Amino acid sequence: MKKTITWSALATATFLSSLVVFAAEQAQDKEKDVKQDQSQSQRTTGNRLMTPEERQSQRAKMRRATSREEREKVRAEHHEKMKKRAKEQGKLIPENPPAGGMGGGGGY
Repeated sequence: MKKTITWSALATATFLSSLVVFAAEQAQDKEKDVKQDQSQSQRTTGNRLMTPEERQSQRAKMRRATSREEREKVRAEHHEKMKKRAKEQGKLIPENPPAGGMGGGGGY
């Protein structure tokens, strides 16, 4: 009887500690995703002119592009759209999209 109680307590403690570890890993993963999204948003030309849904859509388009040429085309089309939106709002963004796209957007 004493062995059964000891084993049950040990099993319960192991299970509970694994739940705590799992919850901590989930929290870290969520924090990492948020930071990655924030970082990506800062690299998207005109991100301050876009809704969160538009930023997500733009990222998805860039991920779907299978070649450098396709990414450049998506980037150029997006930049033109953001130039037009910036002008409508009385704001300025650079005339040309950032070279290579990574990190050059600056948020505008």
